[in-house]
Amino acid sequence: MANKDSLYKYTKLEFLESTIKNGIYASDITNLNDTYELRNVDKNKFNVVCLTRSNNQKLMWSHYGNGHRGCCVQIEQLEEYGQKDCILKRITYSSNVNNKKNKSNDILQSPLYIKDKKWYKELEVRAVYDGQEKYEKYWNKVGDDIYFKAKIIQVSFGCLADTDEKKYLAALKAIKEYNDKSRKKIKVKKFKMSDDSFKFVYDKNYDYEKELERLEKK
Repeated sequence: MANKDSLYKYTKLEFLESTIKNGIYASDITNLNDTYELRNVDKNKFNVVCLTRSNNQKLMWSHYGNGHRGCCVQIEQLEEYGQKDCILKRITYSSNVNNKKNKSNDILQSPLYIKDKKWYKELEVRAVYDGQEKYEKYWNKVGDDIYFKAKIIQVSFGCLADTDEKKYLAALKAIKEYNDKSRKKIKVKKFKMSDDSFKFVYDKNYDYEKELERLEKK
């Protein structure tokens, strides 16, 4: 596996402040959108963080980026990514269901890294939380919630993000507050629809600090 993958999380604007503060939320596996993923796994044991290797995919924006009204968050890559024992693993897409068991007759968590090949365009990478101490350095516990520790490199707003909405203003404030305190700044961009083709491209005139100043004056 190449170690050059950039990893992204599509999310709604109202979740961005928490993502910056706590990390990427690890969802209970019962919230996964492919029912086959729940076969042969202990539903009370795992939480899952779902990432992607694509930052500008129409399908992903539609399903997970609130129809381009949300944002796409790029995270800093783990140094060990691509190595066998790294907690972040690419999803394998297959036509066959994995029913593999270990010697104690327990189903391994490997089914959580295998999906129907119909989902292949998602280019998914996952981290699975199962409470093992050796992986504790990757996780942040806030109350009953589990978050994957992630340093954010860039936030890209969708082309339909409502630039006068309170959620958008709160997202900008969270980014500015983080950048004011940190040496490594979060880059901020916004997509727009291309005038020449059915593509989303970055708006070169976008400046998040000017946007924040505009909204705070209202």
